[in-house]
Amino acid sequence: MLGVVWWRQERKRGWAVAQSPILITTITLSRLRRKGNESMLSY
Repeated sequence: MLGVVWWRQERKRGWAVAQSPILITTITLSRLRRKGNESMLSY
């Protein structure tokens, strides 16, 4: 049972990091394009 609880917590951490205010405001699509990163959808 302990493994299931740990796995749930791991899944939540990724979402929490992705939705953090710092990442939302600093890593924007326009900045990624300026740095030369292409969208995976454009291949």
